[in-house]
Amino acid sequence: MNVGGFITFEPSPRPLTLERVRELVGARLDLLPRFRQRIVVVDDAPQWVDHDRFDIDAHIDEAPLDRSDRGLHRFLATLHATELDAHRPLWSLTLVPASATAGPALFFRASHVLVDGLSSMHVMRSLFDPIGRTDGTTTRSTEPDDAEADEVGVADVLSDLWSTLRPGRPATLDPDAYDRAITLLDGWVSILDRSQHGMPRFAGSGPVRQRVGLAELPSAPLRRLRRDLDLRFDELCLTIVGGALARRFGATDPVEPEARIRTLVPVAGAARRSRSSLGNRASFLLIALPIGPMPIDRRLAIVREEIGEAVASGQHRAAAFGLRALERLPVDPSGRQADAMADRRFVDLVVSCIPGSRRRLRFDGHDHDVTFPLLPVTRTVRVAIGIGDIGGRLGVSIAADDRALPEIDFVLDAMTRATGDLLAAHGTTAS
Repeated sequence: MNVGGFITFEPSPRPLTLERVRELVGARLDLLPRFRQRIVVVDDAPQWVDHDRFDIDAHIDEAPLDRSDRGLHRFLATLHATELDAHRPLWSLTLVPASATAGPALFFRASHVLVDGLSSMHVMRSLFDPIGRTDGTTTRSTEPDDAEADEVGVADVLSDLWSTLRPGRPATLDPDAYDRAITLLDGWVSILDRSQHGMPRFAGSGPVRQRVGLAELPSAPLRRLRRDLDLRFDELCLTIVGGALARRFGATDPVEPEARIRTLVPVAGAARRSRSSLGNRASFLLIALPIGPMPIDRRLAIVREEIGEAVASGQHRAAAFGLRALERLPVDPSGRQADAMADRRFVDLVVSCIPGSRRRLRFDGHDHDVTFPLLPVTRTVRVAIGIGDIGGRLGVSIAADDRALPEIDFVLDAMTRATGDLLAAHGTTAS
């Protein structure tokens, strides 16, 4: 379950060397103390502990690739699919030197247990040049170990649910506890309802043979469209993805107008947490994404309705509760439950929509260009699309099993076309 980001920089006469990257990142790791820690099991519970033989050279390396080389995508796919060493801190950083036509790049890779979408933004802010300071100092990290503490105890909610479902005794349940239990039930019912929607669209069996594709969408006109239509970022992104997949499926076989694909959309967890705490506290929404032939505004209306119903039903709260309950189990039963969940195919596609800051970032004086977020691909979820609006540029990545989606470049091009359709429908162009 690796997550990552391929971070490109604008061309510069100054080289970015491996030694300099190690020097800068090493100096800034005090802001990310968990980057020096590994996971050990103590009394049947996993804990983060300092790695007594931490060596930054083992985590930061260089890839002798040309930025313009088509082999770059193959390299990213191979590295992204490679399991990190669980005996060491669960992250790596790879420098891709500049080419004659493109600036340098960094590929950050980490286990999903270390970061989610929100905390990965904190990682970027911590590792890049400090913003708004002239003395070279940075602000202190606020990464408490218990920042992700639950608002509601797992045992309490389970008790509430049992009391709610138990016949003959609903009147004895506290009204607030009853409302809380019903809210969780509503969210789970909504998730289960959408998990049964339609036949799998991206089938595959056997080991995953991963491929990666990258593209950029026009961020400025899409940002104006979001403002004019009062859109959530995920509503905009999912409309574009749905339009692209309609082109993909329609190019091979006729697709019925009401066709849907079960799509998991990661969102911030429901429990309170520090914005700068690391760890994976992502929850999710599960929606039925429209992929049939239809006008782009009709697709947008369906997506908005799906997202609205998923949020209103409390899917994200129910999912967050279930994931936290799983974590509370001892290691062995927790692992068995996780394996059982991973073997069940209840979703066909993951689309992560990351609305980052528009503020331009720099690394050792090199200006940030585009960041392409990369998501995990598993044996049951074989297509994952990441969309990030970071530093004012909108980067898109597709990570997919080559057997499930061999037409990655076609889908990326179709996303550009769907973006054009959406902008044209509202009198805007991508220029």
